[in-house]
Amino acid sequence: MKGNYIERYHAYSNYLLAISTIINNEYDSLEEIVDLVISENDNQQVEFSNSKLTRISQLLRNSWLTEILLNQTKDNEDLLQFSNPWSMVHSYYAIYSMLVAYFEACRNREIKAHQSLLKSIGSEIQYSNNMFPVPWNYYCLEDPRLGIVEIENDSNIIRAELGNALISPRKNPLQHFALFLKTTRQRQVDKKKDDWKRQNRKKRASKNKTDEIVNSLRPTTFFDAIYRLRTRTNYEDIDSFMFANVKKSDSIRFIEAICNIVETTLLIFETLIALKVGRNSFESILREIQNSPITNVAQDSILNRSSIITSRI
Repeated sequence: MKGNYIERYHAYSNYLLAISTIINNEYDSLEEIVDLVISENDNQQVEFSNSKLTRISQLLRNSWLTEILLNQTKDNEDLLQFSNPWSMVHSYYAIYSMLVAYFEACRNREIKAHQSLLKSIGSEIQYSNNMFPVPWNYYCLEDPRLGIVEIENDSNIIRAELGNALISPRKNPLQHFALFLKTTRQRQVDKKKDDWKRQNRKKRASKNKTDEIVNSLRPTTFFDAIYRLRTRTNYEDIDSFMFANVKKSDSIRFIEAICNIVETTLLIFETLIALKVGRNSFESILREIQNSPITNVAQDSILNRSSIITSRI
């Protein structure tokens, strides 16, 4: 049993390390990400009512406060083995609130339900015409039961040939990311099958029914994969962190990867929101953070990113 805990822990860890490595390989700085997002998106500002801006600022603060809590866990290395599973919960909710804010600001849509949000962002990614950068713009539409599936974006296709998540992700992190999307898509199929069996009081789903489920499945994205890790650590697999007994250095790499993924993901949507609400309104939202008790802990993350954004819009 102990071996299973360790294997599952390192599978989760390798997926996150792979995404973080892709980001670090693709971009030399946060400034580069902001410039790319601005270049690929409509800079048209929209006038918002005070009540709408208040709602957007509340959602941003929800995201930012969750990120601050996530970042604070790095400071106590002795507790990382036990705090890391909650870091995946915090990372998802930091991204979740930011996505809700994005749809409020940029699409004038109020979306709160998790699956509706994941479906909506998946549709945005699929039809975005490079609105989102790598690796956030990849999605999977294929049958995960196939031995090799493809993940794609507007300009590239990757064949997911890797079958073992325990192999080091350093050499080819895109293969680990592709496997992450493939296995996440398989979990989505399995859940829909279980739901169908429960609703129809069946012990098994036929091949035709499974094919129907696969064909009706929406695109699987980075955001689905992060949601998957959140639900597994929240409800299903806390033991892999409690009992894996991994090295402290592994726990440190784990939390550093998560924090890197969250920071860069939030940066993308902060930029899109700032473009839509305008520099003055965005700076007004930031002043609420600057004048609050959390300004010191927000300096190296939220306020640093925001200064990059406001200097470019």
